Amino acid sequence: MRKNINSKIEREIAEVLGHSEHKDMSVDEVLAMMLQVFLPVLMVFIISYFLFKSEVSREIQQTQEVYKDPIVANQRQTLINALDKLENRERRTLGLLVFSRTSETGKEVIDTTGLISEGRLVENELVKNSFITGCSYAKKNIPFPEAMAERWFNEVINQSGVSIEKADYKMLNDPKYLDEQNRILITSEIQARIKALSSETNKLQSMAISELQKFYLENIDSLDSDEISKVTERAVNEKNNNERIHLYERLQKLLKEHARSVFKSQGVELLNNF
Repeated sequence: MRKNINSKIEREIAEVLGHSEHKDMSVDEVLAMMLQVFLPVLMVFIISYFLFKSEVSREIQQTQEVYKDPIVANQRQTLINALDKLENRERRTLGLLVFSRTSETGKEVIDTTGLISEGRLVENELVKNSFITGCSYAKKNIPFPEAMAERWFNEVINQSGVSIEKADYKMLNDPKYLDEQNRILITSEIQARIKALSSETNKLQSMAISELQKFYLENIDSLDSDEISKVTERAVNEKNNNERIHLYERLQKLLKEHARSVFKSQGVELLNNF
């Protein structure tokens, strides 16, 4: 059954909507006419609200970035400082500091001069022990870069006093939590430095083997090895170039094996690729 509204109210609504004449109106019809008036006003209000909210959010974000940048930069420097100390300690443990020098161009290079004396490790305790302990440490760590990187990361985090317990956080509220960009940077930096240390360690051991090979090549008579003596004699007297090259390669291999055995007898644990 159709419900009519008060005629006075009906006339007032009609006047507002511009109707000079009207008939009896239902509640639904009145509401429909009211929406024609208020809906555009409501839409303007809603649009204005969201524009205002967007502007405020943008200003808040800009303000946060202004204050966050120095905090992130300070955290990043703290992490790098901790990594520098850790790397320096690892270089010392691997023996790289003892066997490094600065070239004329200012570049750090590996130098094994003075490591070998009379076909043995030199008796200088600093040099000798640095090489032995460094090789032992390298044997346990260098072949496992992922485990090494994880250990470095955990130590850098602990030394820096930052936390990785929270996955979602606001640095402005608590700057001790690790920033995601800093996490990416320090992880990449750790991997790069471990790769460089691995390369230098391999080079150090390769050069040490070469030093010993060189000594024995120049002092074949000091070796008590019939096989090496025979191969050396054949190589010297061989007329065929290809065969001579083959014999010298065989001699180099035998000298390398002997060098490894000499190092092993003095407590040196070389990496498996040597």
